[in-house]
Amino acid sequence: MNMPAHSRDLGKILFITLSNLGDAVLTTPVLEALHREFPAAKFTVIAGPKCADLFESDPIVEKIIVYQKDYSLFDLSRFARRLRRERFDAVVDLKHTLFPFVIGSRRLTKLVRGTNRNTHAVIDHLSKLNCVGPIDTAHARFRIVVSERAWEFQRSVWNEHRVREGECVIGINPHAASSLKMWYPSNFIDFMRAIGKERPVRFVIVGGRDAIDINTLVAEGYPDAINLTGRTTIPELASVVGVCNLLVTNDSGPLHFASAFGVPTVAIFGPSNSKRYGPFGNPHIILQKDLSCVPCEEAQCPAGQRTCIDLITVDEVLAAARKLLPPCAAGGGEEPINLA
Repeated sequence: MNMPAHSRDLGKILFITLSNLGDAVLTTPVLEALHREFPAAKFTVIAGPKCADLFESDPIVEKIIVYQKDYSLFDLSRFARRLRRERFDAVVDLKHTLFPFVIGSRRLTKLVRGTNRNTHAVIDHLSKLNCVGPIDTAHARFRIVVSERAWEFQRSVWNEHRVREGECVIGINPHAASSLKMWYPSNFIDFMRAIGKERPVRFVIVGGRDAIDINTLVAEGYPDAINLTGRTTIPELASVVGVCNLLVTNDSGPLHFASAFGVPTVAIFGPSNSKRYGPFGNPHIILQKDLSCVPCEEAQCPAGQRTCIDLITVDEVLAAARKLLPPCAAGGGEEPINLA
């Protein structure tokens, strides 16, 4: 059932986020808005295995439950019984599952999935709270809590590679979920060589284990880069992206960490919907071609081509980077939330 009269005495809230890392980051402003409205509440987060660690250091998150897509009916039944035993006061379900009905908790979000493809995902997620009561979403920010251990990892990498205080660091994210979203590795290499000739700069290549093959090509083409591909946990990845002076990225998870930390971003988009999934709130330039088929949002081009992303040139990325790069004094991003 929907939340009736507005109440600030909710003690336990179940927060069902999305499965992929980037999508989950885009739901964190909802968690922040809920915390502001219900400051005494403790949250249980249901997340997929790809993003569960995103919430591990957040003091308002009491428990993280990992949900597997391949659960059998027996697994789902057992999972639902486990949730019922928790006796949640309310559920915020951004995946639009049947769990709120199964466990009998009050819903704080709509049952029916209504998505405006021309609205940014952050705004769309927050709007699902507005349907049930006067929850203040206007001042919600990304909620990414990075542990001291993760910050120590970032500092140790900088020390290991002798990155000096105030030295300009550009993050490079060459990987994405589908090949159609990936600017060619050779383009990233050409960009790094060109900008490296113009100014003193260090590069750090980021990505998960699934990015090792692609990112290794970039690292081999620019051997002076710090290659952290496959070496970071989710909090460590956030800490590294969060201190960069600029991120040059395809459409994938690190892009949204840059938004959370206010890191200037050059976002390279092919078939994806940049209005919905582009950078949000941070200084940024989106490079995407105005083609009749864009955004198709397909993993593979129906015409068997890569025109939308191949038309983006190194010179365009260079021009965007020059506009966004600060005169590299100390810097990086900003804390996405204030826990004081």
